[in-house]
Amino acid sequence: MIEAKLTVKERKLIEAQLKACKKKDPRRYPEDIVGFRFGSLIVLREIVHPHVNYKSYECVCTCGQLILVNRDRLTNGSVTVCQTHPRKEKIK
Repeated sequence: MIEAKLTVKERKLIEAQLKACKKKDPRRYPEDIVGFRFGSLIVLREIVHPHVNYKSYECVCTCGQLILVNRDRLTNGSVTVCQTHPRKEKIK
């Protein structure tokens, strides 16, 4: 597991996003989604892939894990946490 080493600016961005209102229209996002929060993930920066026709973003989870996610998977809600994020167990 890679620990996230965040700059002061990134930490302030995360803190501001955690305090921000979660009400955003999931159907409409601007071209630049850096700084947006999707579930437990906060988008830090866009990753440019040469010769590829999709956008990926580097995100940080509230647990501190860094993750790369495709833009479509972020905006449609299929990815909202990292794989190591503690999951809530169902009570039987």
